[in-house]
Amino acid sequence: MAQSNMNLTYQTRVFAERVLSLKDEQERVQKKTFTNWMNSYLKQKNMKVENLFEDIKDGVYLLSLLEVLSGDKLKMEKGKLKRVHYVSNISTALNFLEQKKIKLVNINVSDIADGKPSIVLGLIWTIILYFQIEDTFAQNDDTGEQAPLSAIDKFRKNAKKALLAWTANAITKKYGIEVNNFGKSWRDGLAFNAMVHTINPDLVDFDQCRKQDARTNLEQAFSVAESQLGIARLLDPEDVDVEKPDEKSVMTYVAQFLKAYPEAGEDPSLSKRKNPAEQEISDYNDLLTWIKEEADEVLQIVDQPVTDRQAEYMDYLAFKTEFDRRQKIFQRLEEKVVSKKAVKITPKMWQELEPKWRDIARRTRMWLWKLDASLPGRLGKFGDWLNQAEEMLEIEPENQEDHIEMADQLLKLLNEHKDFFKEMDSYKEFFLQVKRAGKYEGEFIPPPQMDNLHTRLQVVCKEAPKRENLLQYDEFRFRLAGFSAATEEKLKIWLSKLGTQEDVEEMAMDYKDFVQTKNLFANYDKMLSETKKRGDAFRKHVSKEEAAQINQFADEETQKWKTMSAEIKSLQSMFDEGLEQWRRYNGCYDMVIAWITEGEQVMHGGTKEQIEEYFTEIPQYEERLQFLNESANFLIENCQEPIAEEIKQNVNMINGRFTELVEGYQHYKKVEVIGKGRQEYQLGVDRISAWLQNAEEVLAKEVPCKHAALKDHLQDVDMCGNQVAEMEADFKVTTKTAQSLVKDSEQTMVNEMLQTLNVQKEVIVRLRKEIPERIKYLKAVLPNVESLETGILDLNAWLVKGEALLATHKLDGDHRAVEERLEKHKQFFSETTYQKSIVESKNKVHQKVTSTKPKLKNVNFDDVDIPMEETNTRFQSLISAAKDWEKKLDNLSRLWKVYSQKEQALAGWLQQAQTVLNDNEDDSDSLIRKHKGFFNKIDKRLLDDYLRAGQDILMVLDDRDKSELQQDMASMQETWKNVQASAPIKLVKLEFRLPEEIFIEQVDDAEKTLQQEQKQLQRNENVKQTLQKHRQIFNQGPFVPTCTRCLEDMESFTKNLHQLDRNDHNLQDRYDHHLDRWRKLNGAMENIHLQLKQLPERWKEYNQKMNEFKKAVQAVDDLTKALQREDLTSEEYKDLQNKYQKALRDMNKLAEDGQWLEENLEELLKDSPEADADEERRKLRDLMGQFVSIQPGMESLTDKSAVFSKAYDFRDNLHKRSDWLDEAQRLVNEDPFIDGLEDARAYLGEHEVGRSVVFDVMFNKKWCVIFACCL
Repeated sequence: MAQSNMNLTYQTRVFAERVLSLKDEQERVQKKTFTNWMNSYLKQKNMKVENLFEDIKDGVYLLSLLEVLSGDKLKMEKGKLKRVHYVSNISTALNFLEQKKIKLVNINVSDIADGKPSIVLGLIWTIILYFQIEDTFAQNDDTGEQAPLSAIDKFRKNAKKALLAWTANAITKKYGIEVNNFGKSWRDGLAFNAMVHTINPDLVDFDQCRKQDARTNLEQAFSVAESQLGIARLLDPEDVDVEKPDEKSVMTYVAQFLKAYPEAGEDPSLSKRKNPAEQEISDYNDLLTWIKEEADEVLQIVDQPVTDRQAEYMDYLAFKTEFDRRQKIFQRLEEKVVSKKAVKITPKMWQELEPKWRDIARRTRMWLWKLDASLPGRLGKFGDWLNQAEEMLEIEPENQEDHIEMADQLLKLLNEHKDFFKEMDSYKEFFLQVKRAGKYEGEFIPPPQMDNLHTRLQVVCKEAPKRENLLQYDEFRFRLAGFSAATEEKLKIWLSKLGTQEDVEEMAMDYKDFVQTKNLFANYDKMLSETKKRGDAFRKHVSKEEAAQINQFADEETQKWKTMSAEIKSLQSMFDEGLEQWRRYNGCYDMVIAWITEGEQVMHGGTKEQIEEYFTEIPQYEERLQFLNESANFLIENCQEPIAEEIKQNVNMINGRFTELVEGYQHYKKVEVIGKGRQEYQLGVDRISAWLQNAEEVLAKEVPCKHAALKDHLQDVDMCGNQVAEMEADFKVTTKTAQSLVKDSEQTMVNEMLQTLNVQKEVIVRLRKEIPERIKYLKAVLPNVESLETGILDLNAWLVKGEALLATHKLDGDHRAVEERLEKHKQFFSETTYQKSIVESKNKVHQKVTSTKPKLKNVNFDDVDIPMEETNTRFQSLISAAKDWEKKLDNLSRLWKVYSQKEQALAGWLQQAQTVLNDNEDDSDSLIRKHKGFFNKIDKRLLDDYLRAGQDILMVLDDRDKSELQQDMASMQETWKNVQASAPIKLVKLEFRLPEEIFIEQVDDAEKTLQQEQKQLQRNENVKQTLQKHRQIFNQGPFVPTCTRCLEDMESFTKNLHQLDRNDHNLQDRYDHHLDRWRKLNGAMENIHLQLKQLPERWKEYNQKMNEFKKAVQAVDDLTKALQREDLTSEEYKDLQNKYQKALRDMNKLAEDGQWLEENLEELLKDSPEADADEERRKLRDLMGQFVSIQPGMESLTDKSAVFSKAYDFRDNLHKRSDWLDEAQRLVNEDPFIDGLEDARAYLGEHEVGRSVVFDVMFNKKWCVIFACCL
């Protein structure tokens, strides 16, 4: 039996150990898997879990994981955390999971904060189950058919079964691998390799896998999945190749395949759902059915009052989750319909769905609004305000075609926005107070609703300023756009073809009013500036892309305005020219037409004189006709078509009539005035010759290569060029004149005319070619010369400043001056690179200028060559000198820095030394230790380094700048010497203080002791003890040897000081003072000692007598008072009477003792202080007065003592009889218990005895009365 029990116990223990081993193994694998799973997501935040149970305690890793998984931003305590912060973070995480409808069983905050393994693993598994498995299935089901649901619980699946089904679809049907669980089914590694093979067959040789062992298969699957498929390696082969693999770890790993490659495990029978058209119509019908059959029914609660706010809010959250999920489907369909990519959904079908969906969205929002507004008191008002705020933030302005109307609408929205959100801060402060309290007006507010309000409030507080800035920006943007559009419209009108003169005048007036009167440019610039300012404010709240758009808009508007403003500014001259051309056209037209009409009449009917006189005005009217044609050409080109056509017809007509009239007159003149023709020929030849000579002189004239000279030369050449056409015309006229004279002239004259005209023609042809070429090169070189001159001028100005700066340079004898000079030098020559680029640029310009030398032979280029060469030379010299000076200044600055460091070190040491020398606050021993500790380690290198650094500077300084530094060095060296000299003197004085302090302390105590002894002598107190103490201190103790040794030491130190400094008598004076004090103290000691030896014995005798006398007087006084008491017995009175009689006999002796005291006191008080003498006399006087005062009482008491003795005897007898009577009365009044004859007889006997006693007492009582009367 015993053996059987032992076996059972052993088996039980083995079983328990096995269970614990499996549990530990399971915990190890889960911890490893879950840690790897968390790190696969936390790497997005650059975080890594090392020890799951420890790292999760503060809640930071947990919240970060939930942020990555959910995409939400969670409130988190960071920094130097304590447990209260741990609890806050973990509470936030658990509340978030509860809001997600994740059921947390036996998971509480404290267990997580303590890092309990089972609780931590359970929490992580719950998160994996929801986010990795269930959420993945939910996302995949978003695109498929699904029955309408009323709450989240209706569509949540059994995660394990769903994942097994997905796995079976992925590998079981294809590879014949049965997967019934997430344990042993995966141990051989085939299922893992099949999963990889399903996704990419090229990655795994599955036939080879069937031949390999489990470890090889597992390692292959995990490695390939990690490297090729991006599946994080959560497990190792040894974690799975065990008797019972951990199901949760395997599920977590397999779920990664589901999340990354959901299509791998799709049911083939459902593949038909992938048809986009069928999926589209399925989604449409699903949404429509959900709206009609569920959403409308649920949202009827919006119109009902709130009865259970918390329950209804949870219903709202469930419905909102379903609504959000379906909204994704709606948005996907909406995108297809809007982009016209929908296959099955017609516009009519969409018109049925869209308004219903918008209504559901609106009512869902109104449901939340109702719940928020139903909160108690002001919190409900806050909820109502928050919903209004959200609506206001979503209000979009209605599109207006007119930009100004749009801007006015935006301004109205902006004012409404500002007015509404002015209460935001007060509401925010109020809500945060309520949230911290957790309840309001005694009512508990559900945390999910408070968190929802808080999140929305944060969004509103963030978006409200953003919307305000947006409205401000958009208002100015549209005002700017409206202003720009109005300006563009005006510009189009102004840039259109011209009308009549009246039209042009009216347009010019309109331009002046719009541009000048209304101050167009200033207003536009102001508005553009304000728009940019609002854009800058709004840009802080938007993304980089939106900010780039704002910048782009500002840049485009700026560029657009730049172009537009240039065009607008040019219009003024256009209007002026148009009006001028119209005025000139109309004026010339009237004058020319009148002159032609009258000329035609003169040619037909006028006399010769009238004809000659009238046609003398031909040149004038030719000029007017030319003006007319020029104006007409301008107007034809720039006026509207009908007006231009009319002008063209009028000009053609008037030109024809004018030509006909002039030619008629010329024919007339030719016939009539042939002789005048020769004259005109000669004048023409002379005129042409003179012009040709002038033109050749202008072209041949030497011109310096200066901008002003070249410009004047260009004007002269340009003038000649402008005259070429005129000379050609003049040449033609002269040629015609010569031709007209050929018939009437001799051959020699004709030949001469031909030769002259040929020569002039050749020259004119050459000049016509040479002048434009010369103008071309002059115009090309002119801006380069100007640029070169300006550049050289600027460079020379910089060079002058640089040379002037270098001229002021010197090597200063002051560190700050050197630094300032170096800084000024570097600051000025920081432009060297820029100036060098200018020099190089001007050299290139110079090359361009000199490249025209072959074309401009009459230009003297020395005026650019020489300055350019000089500038280059000066620049190189300046830069070289600047570098030299910079090296010198840098070197001197470095030397000054070294000097400053050495000076600072030396000055610091000297300051410390001075502090040590001046330190008198501590005790002498400490001061001596400090002094020796400091001055015994003097570093001579401090002074040597300092002097060497100063000498380095002096070597580079000019003589006139050396004095200040030399003075500083000499002063520092002198300070060093003074400190070195003062140190031993200070040490001697400190060493002198040691015996001096001991001596002073000893002497001060001795003087106090002697003063106390003197007072005790005067009061005659403890004289013997005082004498003994005096001898112990001054004769037997160490006082005298100590003081003597101190005086000897002080004398030695005094001599040492005299050797160091013969002029310092401080110690000698102090030593003499102490020696004199010692001598006086010795005299006082002897005197007090003598007095103490004589006085005590006499005072002792006096005080002894005094005490005896006092006791005796007091004893008599006490006896007198005691005899007067009435409570004494007769025995006590007699005893006191005996003592009193003895005292009466001693009275004469007491009188003699009093007389002796009075006589001796006066003797003893001769040498005592007056105050002490008065006190002693008072004591004796009081005592003698007490002695005299008791004597009369004693005489009276003696006379009455005999009567008092009899009275005390009578009172005692009376008390005894009274006691007997009281006892008899008690016996008479007693009612005894008599039980028999014997008792009666005994009681009778007692009664008779009592009666006899009473009679006896009565007799004595009468006697007592008689005795009392006698008294």
